[in-house]
Amino acid sequence: MKREIKVSMPKDGYISWFVTTQNALKTRVELRDEKGNICFSEQKKNESDTSIDPPLAQGAGFIVGSNLSLTVEVETTSELKGRPVLYDITDDNGNIVGKNFTIALEDYTDNDFNDIYVNIVGWYNKG
Repeated sequence: MKREIKVSMPKDGYISWFVTTQNALKTRVELRDEKGNICFSEQKKNESDTSIDPPLAQGAGFIVGSNLSLTVEVETTSELKGRPVLYDITDDNGNIVGKNFTIALEDYTDNDFNDIYVNIVGWYNKG
């Protein structure tokens, strides 16, 4: 099953990401910016290892544009359930200074939603 999720971040901003998985299936997670630049593309190395540590991907960098595409692909599953949560990061005056995207995905029938977790945060200004 392959699922693509659109992620809106600050235009040409600086983002950081954290991705973890503890499922027992062949899993690939990829993030691209709107110009097709790959922010990260990682595949689970050992499908039989269900340990949550180490993370599948973590890092940071600048993006081009504001529209990201998150692709999650899990072999031998018929459904990837989970709803993304996107919220604004504000300063003390209520001005939006960044955005945060989080999704917890379920790839089986136990409905624990701990199979794949993705968090992406982006800021309008760096430093």
